[in-house]
Amino acid sequence: VQSAAGNISINAGSSRFGGIELAANATLPYGFSAALAFAYQDFEFRQFAAQSGSPFDGNQIEEAPQTLGNLTINWTPPQYEKFTATARLRHLGRWALNSANTLFTDNEYILTFLGEWRASDNIAIELRVENVTDVNYANLDDAPFFAHNGRARPGKPRTFSGGIKVRFSVQANPFTSILPVDSTWGLTGDAPYPLYG
Repeated sequence: VQSAAGNISINAGSSRFGGIELAANATLPYGFSAALAFAYQDFEFRQFAAQSGSPFDGNQIEEAPQTLGNLTINWTPPQYEKFTATARLRHLGRWALNSANTLFTDNEYILTFLGEWRASDNIAIELRVENVTDVNYANLDDAPFFAHNGRARPGKPRTFSGGIKVRFSVQANPFTSILPVDSTWGLTGDAPYPLYG
């Protein structure tokens, strides 16, 4: 429990973790495809402490989004299958910042555009624009005792990046088979770095 004296450990009562997840994929005409994933989460304190009667009984567990979702739409032109354009909308539902449930985040929607050109079977070039609409959002939100109004670790602003995907084979020794290896590198100045996502 967070208090003015710091964090105090107490015996917990009971909590409930429930939810449902849905996913769907579709192949559409004219080179389009779509994928949808959604989750609803219900995480609450049934009994906040070992003894009943806490004002937090029945509250949502902090830092647990109620909803999560991703919608991805891909387009590969039938006339030129070396190129794929992708639009991805990520949803992060609101969550409680504290056990008292007096502060909540906003629902967040982050849009990303990607373009990939496959120069060969082993090399692909990718361009990416993250947070296209340049919205303010948080990767982490909470409300510890020393920040009653909440604090946030901001997410990325609108960000442009590029990368090269290289697929190559490595033969460990003459007695092993050739294993495929995928490597993705972003190009920023003289220091390449891995791209994730």
